[in-house]
Amino acid sequence: MKKAESKISTIVKSAALNPKDVSVKQKLEEAKRIAEVIRKQKADAESQRIKMEQEKKMAQAKAREISIAAAKAKASAERSYRKMVWENNKICG
Repeated sequence: MKKAESKISTIVKSAALNPKDVSVKQKLEEAKRIAEVIRKQKADAESQRIKMEQEKKMAQAKAREISIAAAKAKASAERSYRKMVWENNKICG
């Protein structure tokens, strides 16, 4: 981006020195178009980065939920097993 802005600045200075030169005006317009494209690409990249961060946060939250659910299921299975063993011991012995 800085390179494009520098090029625009150089062309503007050249245009000031040669006000009747048509090619300078064309170069200036081209440089401005290129700078605008670069700005748009930079904005798109930033919005993509933000979107990726949000998706990452959502995935992490979902992973935490799944981890908690797995821990609860494990604890429930352990309780059921202990209860079964306790009842078996009570009946058998």
